[in-house]
Amino acid sequence: MSIACRLALQMPNLRRYAHAVSGSPSRGDALVALTLEAIMADHGLLPAGQPMRLALFKAFQRVLAAAPASATAGAAAGGDGPAAPAGAGLALTAPLARQALLLSAMEGFGEPEVSHLIDRRRLDVRALIDEALAEIARHSARVAPIRPSPPAAGSPGRHPVDTDALQSWLNEGGASA
Repeated sequence: MSIACRLALQMPNLRRYAHAVSGSPSRGDALVALTLEAIMADHGLLPAGQPMRLALFKAFQRVLAAAPASATAGAAAGGDGPAAPAGAGLALTAPLARQALLLSAMEGFGEPEVSHLIDRRRLDVRALIDEALAEIARHSARVAPIRPSPPAAGSPGRHPVDTDALQSWLNEGGASA
């Protein structure tokens, strides 16, 4: 399989992470584009012995670290998309703690991989993740939970939800489109 095909397989995951870490689909996509440009300029960003997913996310992290603060300003402000209020607790966390949490919880990287991706010791990664979770807990304690309504009479109850399709719909503007 060509490098282009292997990269293409990872794009949905990288875009999801970029949107979350930057707080905005437009800023996230701009960071992904910068990452792809960096890879085209320096093929060494994708070492041959490293899994494509890990190498791609490492290249993204390098671009993110070099990006101006405005690239992640939306995350600090709560984002600008329809799901922005839902991510407000995460937006309040320190950028590196937010990255560690998103890489582990959302993208499924283990602590050794997160350590490699953000250039921190494993012990530091655990502390960063704990910091992010504590900040979210502090924020969520101030927000009233939304309770689902009971199913309507005659309704069979819960319906399975395609969460990927729902996220895509939200990213495209959802009901406001």
